[in-house]
Amino acid sequence: MAATLAALTEQHLGKLIEVDDSVMHGSEVLVTATRRVRLLAYQQLDGAVRLQDGSVPQWPCWIEWAAWRTFRVLD
Repeated sequence: MAATLAALTEQHLGKLIEVDDSVMHGSEVLVTATRRVRLLAYQQLDGAVRLQDGSVPQWPCWIEWAAWRTFRVLD
């Protein structure tokens, strides 16, 4: 079941999640895409959420998305 990134909680830490990363122009979807993230940490910002991705353990990185983006838990 999909939820918005604004709904992330401590329960999601360590989980593999898939974030909708589609590109839109108005109401038209130009590119449909998703990104998988091993969630190590997150920060709620004003209208955005920063996720720390641990998919590559040697090189964790921060990714920022709008808080309205949807995600689903894969494991």
